Amino acid sequence: MGLAGEATTSIHRPDVEGLRAVAVLLVVAFHVGIAGVSGGFIGVDVFFVLSGYLITQLLMREYEKSGRIDFVKFYARRSRRLLPAAALMLIATIIASYLLFSPIEQREFAGTAASTGAYLSNVWFARNATDYLGAGGDTNPLLHTWSLAVEEQFYIFWPTIILLVLRFARGRKAAIVAAITVIAVLSMAFSLRVTRTAAPWAFFGSPTRAWEFAIGALASLVVLRPSALSRRVASLFCVGGLVAIFAASYLFTRATTFPGTAALLPVLGTAIVLVGATAYPSHVVLRPLSTPPMQWLGKLSYSWYLWHWPVLVLGAIYAGRTPSIAVRIALATFALGIAWVTHVVLENPVRYSRWLGMRPVQSLVLAASLTCVSIGAGLGWRRVATRALRSPAQQAFQRAHDDLPRVYADNCHLTFFETTWPRCTYGDTSSATTIVLFGDSHAAEWFPAIEELARSERWRLISLTKSGCPGASFRLYALALDRPYTECDVWRDSALARIIELRPKFVVMSNASQYMRASDARLRITPNQWLQAETQTLQRFSAASIPTFVVRDSPIPGFDVPTCASRLTWRTGSSSGQCDAPRAIAVEHAAADAEAQAITSTGTARLVDLTDAICGETVCPAEKDGRVVYRDDHHLTASFVAYLAPLVIKRMGFRELP
Repeated sequence: MGLAGEATTSIHRPDVEGLRAVAVLLVVAFHVGIAGVSGGFIGVDVFFVLSGYLITQLLMREYEKSGRIDFVKFYARRSRRLLPAAALMLIATIIASYLLFSPIEQREFAGTAASTGAYLSNVWFARNATDYLGAGGDTNPLLHTWSLAVEEQFYIFWPTIILLVLRFARGRKAAIVAAITVIAVLSMAFSLRVTRTAAPWAFFGSPTRAWEFAIGALASLVVLRPSALSRRVASLFCVGGLVAIFAASYLFTRATTFPGTAALLPVLGTAIVLVGATAYPSHVVLRPLSTPPMQWLGKLSYSWYLWHWPVLVLGAIYAGRTPSIAVRIALATFALGIAWVTHVVLENPVRYSRWLGMRPVQSLVLAASLTCVSIGAGLGWRRVATRALRSPAQQAFQRAHDDLPRVYADNCHLTFFETTWPRCTYGDTSSATTIVLFGDSHAAEWFPAIEELARSERWRLISLTKSGCPGASFRLYALALDRPYTECDVWRDSALARIIELRPKFVVMSNASQYMRASDARLRITPNQWLQAETQTLQRFSAASIPTFVVRDSPIPGFDVPTCASRLTWRTGSSSGQCDAPRAIAVEHAAADAEAQAITSTGTARLVDLTDAICGETVCPAEKDGRVVYRDDHHLTASFVAYLAPLVIKRMGFRELP
């Protein structure tokens, strides 16, 4: 069924096996980075349609034959097919990850492992707002298990749904089709809505993916015999469906809003191929799918899907660098070899065991045991990782990772969805003199220094910061939301109005410079756009006679510094100098130049540059004066900023203000 695969039809369907091969090839090619397969992630959608098609066909035939659905036997077959190989992959991945990843990473990934064992990893990724099509989850060796969880959840609920539909429809095919169509439409509508408002839940959620399985189910009910479809129409269906699948894999990219309406192309494409092939399974158009290599890959599709991603991720970690395409292809091929061994040694012996086949209850006992072992392995791994973090060196890196300004703990730094702020005042809250910290998280990182200034001068400090929302008047796209960042526009406008109403002594503003060199075109800001946006904000302050200090963005390493240091210390005992970032790469000049031009155009703004205090002549060190400089790949630690506070205050030269 889909990812799992199973010969459940009375006649072997080479087209279905071939479609499985196509699906897994697309996914693997996408993860490897093969040119021309930028949308290969839609292979998972092909799997989902196949699952809906085959499972529904199996359940319908059983009901037509016996008037009932044997749930015990159904779940016994599913557990024998799915769980042994998945449990083996999970435990092997845990062991390899323990050796290669840092304890900081391990503790996070252990949560994924436990949820994978419980068939809930999709919920874990959604709750953690993972961007599957971005770079956020690329180091998690269990990222691919989200689709396995969705399938397993489908297997849990779909048989009951089908039985209820059959009972309600009293065997009338038109009523069955209508009921499943309603399910598909409701799920699709929900998916479209959630894609716009909470993209991670739309991508990883079962309710938002259910329509894909339902489309497969409808395909299994549409055509059951050749006389219902002419050969010419079947040709159009098969050709059109395959073109749709390959067009999606070629045209879609990581920037494609997905699933949304984009998912219709591969989903409907797969469905119409199945409809055409049901009538004419030996059609000439389908012959490439029936070739021995495609049939062999189709049989191994589940195992290959299981192993390819952990091997790619762990192989890259072992290499200690970003592997070339050739190396990634070699790793994917190695994973295929592991898949073949798993298929021969474990999958087939358990799946076709006569003893277990005759004892479905024992199969369910095996399933429960493997589930407990898998969850226990994940929880045990978390305990081991937590214990490893207790060493003095690892504690320092963990503290750095968690070293956020207090505005985060106070809920005074707004998240993506928030547009209104609590009353966040610091320093001398009764003072008649007010200063304001304003901008995105790269403004918030300077909070410890500005708070120290407010305390020393007995001023009131108001913090107005929001994730991914710079003070400069950009119109941005939010990757975390996978849509235009309208919340940023609303918040910024209201924050600017409040600042002007407050008439503070001065404003301290800072903006993240990643927008200038973002790899995703939806995020990228040109130097001219930066200049215009910065100028627009500064002119509003200038018109209100509010002095502004623009703190140049801190250098950006581009990799998670505490994790890098933790990983190397864990593996080699030391990370000395190996996690320093080259200054030429870390320092963004174009954004600073645009800010300088914007400042020149106003008479009330000054640039504060701390670059030389953070970086040396050639590198931006991971540690300085015994302090870890960065808490992730682009934010300074709060303790390091507090250490810089005297210098920040000195360079502001606020006493020179009129």
